[in-house]
Amino acid sequence: MKRLNLLDDIYYSKEYVSLYLKDNESVFLFQYNEGEEIFYNIAIKRPVDKIGSVNIVDGYYDLETAYGYGGYYATTDDAAFLRRSYDAYQNKCLDERIIAEFIRFHPYNDIPVKWDSYFDFLALDRKTISIDLSVKKEERWADYSATTRNILRRSSDDLFINESVDIYAFMELYQSTMKRNNAEFSYYFDKKYYEELLLLDNVKLFAVMHNNCIVNMSFVLFGKQIMHYHLSANNNDFMRKQGNYYLLDFLCDYAKTKYPEISAFHLGGGRTNSTDDSLLGFKSKFSKIRNNFYIAGKVFNKSVYRSYIELFHELYPEHVCTKYFLKYRLASS
Repeated sequence: MKRLNLLDDIYYSKEYVSLYLKDNESVFLFQYNEGEEIFYNIAIKRPVDKIGSVNIVDGYYDLETAYGYGGYYATTDDAAFLRRSYDAYQNKCLDERIIAEFIRFHPYNDIPVKWDSYFDFLALDRKTISIDLSVKKEERWADYSATTRNILRRSSDDLFINESVDIYAFMELYQSTMKRNNAEFSYYFDKKYYEELLLLDNVKLFAVMHNNCIVNMSFVLFGKQIMHYHLSANNNDFMRKQGNYYLLDFLCDYAKTKYPEISAFHLGGGRTNSTDDSLLGFKSKFSKIRNNFYIAGKVFNKSVYRSYIELFHELYPEHVCTKYFLKYRLASS
């Protein structure tokens, strides 16, 4: 996998992370420099003020990557530099009374592979799919499945695509799509989120149309080197039109014209980490490129972290065997 500069990726921007702040939360941004080399992380800092039904007044916090991807990123693999960076980072976290951090690593970030021993918890969560935009269209199409190529040839006659600002139309379709797929609550967002998302630079909403009816819609995030398929929604009345196929292929051509420096279209993974996940299967029809999406955890204050986990187990003994890094944040059952 080609190494790209993730400092230019939208998931590492303060504007994007700020979309996910709730009451009493803040953006935690850390950067360590030595000459031209940079170590960087951005996350959401949250107070630990309640465990189950018990109020907590200790004044501690934890960190979590915003929805999507992130995680520690460095411009070099130099071991000595990274050790100094980690030491400075850990001291910063201790100074700010941060006890632990849960990380969703960007699939183009190789730190979880090269520095796995640093983390207290690390797991390959799932595979994600990317399309190589550095090749010619003929080569890209050759990587599509035969079914995908046939669908695209048929759909191009009666579908067209518009850039849209219709937040309400997207919300209606998205909520319907999530209910149809029995999606978890974490996949739902409010109107303010969509409005602020669309205001970000290089975030666009596209609508696939058929006879002035919306077939499907998608938010797409454009970075300097990577574009991301962010959120998508389908009109159940037009599922046979296969508008998602048409949109993904269109976006590849769109990026080549509008954002020629972009070399990868990251489609993401499935709704679950199952290898036979239907969404992963759909995305796999466009490319054979597989990326690894890792999740990780780091404990900075072991005694406080352990006491919070123990308190949660006392309150909810049925969750003693539940595997969840920031377990004390689980809602009461």
